[in-house]
Amino acid sequence: MNNRTQTQIDAELLLDFFLVFSRAEYALKNAGFLKGDERRVDPDWDAFAASIKNQFLKDKSKELEVAVKYILYNPPMKQVLRQNSLMWEANTPNAGLTETEKLLLLVRRVRNNLFHGGKHNVGLFENTERSTQLLTSSIIVIRECILLSPGVEAVYKGAVI
Repeated sequence: MNNRTQTQIDAELLLDFFLVFSRAEYALKNAGFLKGDERRVDPDWDAFAASIKNQFLKDKSKELEVAVKYILYNPPMKQVLRQNSLMWEANTPNAGLTETEKLLLLVRRVRNNLFHGGKHNVGLFENTERSTQLLTSSIIVIRECILLSPGVEAVYKGAVI
């Protein structure tokens, strides 16, 4: 494997997370969970979370229960700028959010940290077990949430990728 594709985390897991997350965003937008204007449109994760909050049952399966617990009790950190330096800080979601809203906010943070954050610094992020568990748990949560909205699920299943 060359240096360009070498990772500390399993490449198949990274690809699985990328595909699940990107298909979910595609499905949300195309099922009507979107926000924006003529210049930009984004999936509306918050509206989606609110729409399924009463259907989301974290104890539906042991796998889901473990995933939810892991994300909520080991939330991804948030990258911030302090005194012109990038830093990581614990940043808990607003207490007024429902558990489903918190979960999907934290799943998005996992994505943001992976794609926009500093997760590529091996010296700083040696705990690949934690990152692996966050990615795996996020995939489980996203897949469960998709199943709770027939419109979103239909678009998700029909996606080419």
